[in-house]
Amino acid sequence: MIRYSDTDTLSFVEWEWTRAHTEINEFTKLLKKTDSAVFQTFIGYSRVTDLKVTIEQIRKRWQTANKPLIAFLITYELYGRSRRFKELQTYMFAKGQFKKIRSQPALPWEVNRAKAKNESEDSS
Repeated sequence: MIRYSDTDTLSFVEWEWTRAHTEINEFTKLLKKTDSAVFQTFIGYSRVTDLKVTIEQIRKRWQTANKPLIAFLITYELYGRSRRFKELQTYMFAKGQFKKIRSQPALPWEVNRAKAKNESEDSS
């Protein structure tokens, strides 16, 4: 849970290691709390090959919610039994629609630091 300093809730947060397009209960938990926060937050994982299915499943599950969902999806590919993380993609789901907000390498040491530095200087 993320709170404002006056104890009002900004967002409830759910995280799930299991692939996000499967039958997980995190969305049900977040939907039950939509009236108690400004938005909800989900952190989950999707194989690169399942990403379109994952996004559509989240959109369907969230289409009746009266508050937005911010979803952080870590994409990965399987190498043997290990996950090799590829990207951290951020989406907003609201009113049956979704929008990709950001995409970046999932691993911090793969981020182009020169590009990130230039972006932060441009915003000052």
